[in-house]
Amino acid sequence: MTMKNFVRFVSNVTKLDRKGYIPRRALLYVPGSSEKMLKKVPTIKVDSLVLELEDGVALTSKAAARTNVTAYMDSLESKGDHQCFELGIRVNSISSGLLLDDLKELSKAKSLPQAFMVPKVDSPEDLAGIWDAFRTTYGAERIQNSGTRLVIWIESARALLDMPRILATTLNMNKNAGFFRLDGVVFGSDDYCADIGATRSNEGKEILFARQRFVTCCKAFNLQAIDAVYIDIKDMEGLRKQSVEGRLWGFDGKQSIHPSQVSVIQESFLPPPERVKWAAELIDEFVKHEKSGKGAFTFKGSMIDRPLLLQAMNIVQTINFTMSVEALLAEVTPIVGLRPVLEAAESAYFHDRRALSDVKPETSHAGGHHGNQHHGGKGDDKVADAINDAKEALNKAKKGGAGRNRHGSNKSESEDVSALRKELAELKLGYKSLTQELADLRKLVQQFLHIGNRVLVLGDGNLSFSLSLARLLPDISVTATVLEPENLFYRAYPKGIMHVERLRELPNVEIVFGVDARRIPHHWKDKFTDILMNHPHQGGKTNVKKSKMLMKEILMSIRQFLDDSETRFHLTLMSKQAGLDIDEIRDGRTFLDHQPNHYRDSWQIAYLAAEAELMIERIDIFLPGLFSEYISAGFRNRDHPFYQRSEPIKMVFVPNPVFTSFCDLPIRNQLNKFHSFRPFHVHDISILYTNSILDESVFLKLLSDLSRGCLATFWEVKELACICPKSNFPNRIYRLIWQPYSGGSSGSKPTATSAPAKEEAGEDEDFDLFGSEDEDDEEKKRVTEERLKAYAEKKAKKPGPIAKSTIIYDVKPWDDTISTDDIEKAVRGIEMDGLVWGASKKVPIAYGIVKLQISCVIEDDKVSSDALEEAITGFEDLVQSIDVVAFNKV
Repeated sequence: MTMKNFVRFVSNVTKLDRKGYIPRRALLYVPGSSEKMLKKVPTIKVDSLVLELEDGVALTSKAAARTNVTAYMDSLESKGDHQCFELGIRVNSISSGLLLDDLKELSKAKSLPQAFMVPKVDSPEDLAGIWDAFRTTYGAERIQNSGTRLVIWIESARALLDMPRILATTLNMNKNAGFFRLDGVVFGSDDYCADIGATRSNEGKEILFARQRFVTCCKAFNLQAIDAVYIDIKDMEGLRKQSVEGRLWGFDGKQSIHPSQVSVIQESFLPPPERVKWAAELIDEFVKHEKSGKGAFTFKGSMIDRPLLLQAMNIVQTINFTMSVEALLAEVTPIVGLRPVLEAAESAYFHDRRALSDVKPETSHAGGHHGNQHHGGKGDDKVADAINDAKEALNKAKKGGAGRNRHGSNKSESEDVSALRKELAELKLGYKSLTQELADLRKLVQQFLHIGNRVLVLGDGNLSFSLSLARLLPDISVTATVLEPENLFYRAYPKGIMHVERLRELPNVEIVFGVDARRIPHHWKDKFTDILMNHPHQGGKTNVKKSKMLMKEILMSIRQFLDDSETRFHLTLMSKQAGLDIDEIRDGRTFLDHQPNHYRDSWQIAYLAAEAELMIERIDIFLPGLFSEYISAGFRNRDHPFYQRSEPIKMVFVPNPVFTSFCDLPIRNQLNKFHSFRPFHVHDISILYTNSILDESVFLKLLSDLSRGCLATFWEVKELACICPKSNFPNRIYRLIWQPYSGGSSGSKPTATSAPAKEEAGEDEDFDLFGSEDEDDEEKKRVTEERLKAYAEKKAKKPGPIAKSTIIYDVKPWDDTISTDDIEKAVRGIEMDGLVWGASKKVPIAYGIVKLQISCVIEDDKVSSDALEEAITGFEDLVQSIDVVAFNKV
């Protein structure tokens, strides 16, 4: 470092505004709900005192705390100041839904606090909601003119990883939008540990990495870093040790949860006097060696270079900011040469204009700080010679700049202008080319997504998908909808506030609130080329049965918009939700030589669509990376993403083709071919051959010829073959797999055709004028009733065996926090006539999750397996889903 750079460096340190700097060696929390503690606030000596509305206040006391804090702020206006550098208010987080209530009450105070402190800032999107809440309450102009600082809390793993973007966004909001100036960042260690599942300890080993990353990010943005709390309020030695450790790591202060911790923390965050003396002497020694032209040098047995010099200057900066120079000189003695260094650097770089008001001219050295006396001669002053050399170098540089050749300069400038014009023209051509390439690329993306120019997005959660789509394809028209009315939407999705603002800035977007996908307005028919919906959710915990009911209603509603229209429906689900084989879809295998894997423990979307007379036209892998701002939110009805356990797929639905005759169905070229995402159904039939077994070949040929349009395959179930006991005819059982290629089959029973009408009697046909058809009908009815009665009596005398079945269930919990013992207790609590529970065991799945496998025996006539499964899945807080492992007749 040259002398000139050193002078500039020292001056930059000393010219910082001490009045604008607020030391936060200790942050002490005072609950706003405690009037007793609020009365003691004026007597507490601490750098930063925080009036607490968040974690330190019970939910039932929030309203009282707001009123108390507002009243206390007004009392300061009339009764004087407090004994701290800063009085701040910590409000509730944006995700809690209480922030607007806090600000509404606090805005009644005559003035704003010195700092607003906002907890649980998890992402840059949170900041948009925070800014909107403050702007709505206080107004942008009042915020810009207030001088109030902003301090935020980082309290989750996600926030820690996204910390650079969070800090950059906050600083940009201050610069561009006039938001409060971000001044410090606090590490919320307890919430962080809860988020990652760690156990908090005094030693803090579990947060070692988090603290180091936290302080690094803060210093990268030149922000104060406030360390974690020390949870043991009686262990002062441990507190001192951790505080000193934090200062050595670069932290500027530490949180305090009890007044007894304040003095220990604040003393620990001041450099010790011997360290301050070392820094002053090192700077003085550096000046002497720099003057003699030496670079690195030895100081007290250590090799000194630029990094150590920077450390010394940081110590000077810390002391200078934390206390006045006069107080420093009274506490730390002797510090030879520190004041001359600061004053000399100040004079050299700022041309005798003072930048640090607290530093008064020294009277002990020759000359003075003003005029030429300070530079009168080369005496014993350790810095004066170096300062004179620096000034002479600056003056020579100025004179050299004034003596340029004007003619040469003008000629050079003309050539530069010509070169710049040429370069600008080339840039314009390049920009035009890039614009055209971008437009072509967007068309390719639109073709890749298989969407038209008029798109309706249903149930878009926090509207992030609509925003991403509209920005990705600005030439298409997007109608974005959400289920909630606008006022409830902002409460449910705080991050959606920013998305709404950005969407309203786009000319190709319309936002419609309060649209239920199950009841889409009828006048929207033929308005859109495509209807898009991603990850529909019934609300609350995921339940397969409820999800299927919701999806069925949505498909029924969508169907009316697809009939007699070019509109198509695009639905995105996780592959396991859809119940289709993701491997076959990923590999593009539409037609298979084997029966496709359609999973029962799923939404069975292909079958639900068939019930709505829709079919899946195509399936693609959904690529969230195309939509940079998209976050699938709505987990537990909150503005949080879902935990996705499988790969998302996008399905395109169209109406089933209409066939008026069975013969119109397209004929299969061969049997034993399956469509990977068309529904299929299994049907067993029993055939009696009256004449001979040779009739079987005739039947099979007829079956193949007449049913080829929807029959995938069939085979004889030989183990079920028998002889009819009454007729002694051969009885054969055949298993048929139905799956039309051309559309989705619901598997429901066909409507019975009406009996043919009786032919009217001819004109010449005889008929009985006195006959009565009613008499014949009554006789037939009487005979039928007698036969049924006799059969019932005969059956009652001869009781048959009781039909029973054994079932083994896999019962899956939501996560590893749910005990299988609790699940088993709940399941065994289900009591039905004809139900007996059997053995059970715990089966590990993955990631520490264990499922319950339990068996039971049921009497088929008394217990329905469907009713039993519904009863088990009814424990929504414990059970995610169930699978049937085995189902056997006893």
